[in-house]
Amino acid sequence: RANRDRMCYMETLALQHELVSLRGKNAIPDIVLLAEHKPCILFGRDASKNSFSAEFLGLLEKEGATAEEYLARMGISFYSGLKYGGGAAYIGPGQLVVYPVNKYTRLLKLHEVAGYKNLIDRTMLNVMCGFGISDAYIAAGYDENFMRDRRDIWVDIGGKSHKIAAKGVYLGKEIASHGFQIYAQREGLKYFDFINPCGYTRDQVWVVSMEEITGK
Repeated sequence: RANRDRMCYMETLALQHELVSLRGKNAIPDIVLLAEHKPCILFGRDASKNSFSAEFLGLLEKEGATAEEYLARMGISFYSGLKYGGGAAYIGPGQLVVYPVNKYTRLLKLHEVAGYKNLIDRTMLNVMCGFGISDAYIAAGYDENFMRDRRDIWVDIGGKSHKIAAKGVYLGKEIASHGFQIYAQREGLKYFDFINPCGYTRDQVWVVSMEEITGK
């Protein structure tokens, strides 16, 4: 079924749960959902990577409001305690969010968590190459400059690493869900300043959209 409206994140999550159940019973084949969401901030299951930015916390203090109050005022939903891997994320208009619901044990023949994540990384990289962003690359390992593991898809601009796509997958016993997001348009970066994405602070990571690189 097709829905051309921007979707609430929780609506999509409920649909994923339904599809995971059906896929587990072999009632449906592997399936991929494509969505553009209404603005929302998500906190995943890695608590060490869930945090609001210092700038946003300063704004809350100035406004005398809680994060939930201020975000609601701005029309941004906030959801925490989600099952996907990773930490704080902003999802909203201008991003393409892709949710593969599949039997990953069939794809990889084994319960290979790293293998599935690598498959998602290669898929995101192929999208970049298809749009002419040939210098995009996969970061998957410890980075001495960041002093931590660096993941997902990046491009280097002006000597600084910019993230252009990210993933947050959930692997059940056999079925994979959640997925990845591609920063397609400049609008998709609008509220990244409110969070430390996946635990990175503002001086550690920058984000960029495909539109800013390709001009389209």
